[in-house]
Amino acid sequence: MTRKGPLAINYEALWQEGMKDWHGNMPERMVNDQLEEQFWAQSVARKKVGQTDPYAALIFQELQKKD
Repeated sequence: MTRKGPLAINYEALWQEGMKDWHGNMPERMVNDQLEEQFWAQSVARKKVGQTDPYAALIFQELQKKD
């Protein structure tokens, strides 16, 4: 049995494949830097100061247990 180490896996290719839509196309914002910047600016603008996403709160709780 041959094992692949973490360096033998092309994580960038896996990520790009996972970003494709149902038709195998990459979303426009993934190939257009201006659209990508707009996406993140809008995402940050929607957040309130101190707002935490539900999944982040769970991760934080787990990290606190490690101390």
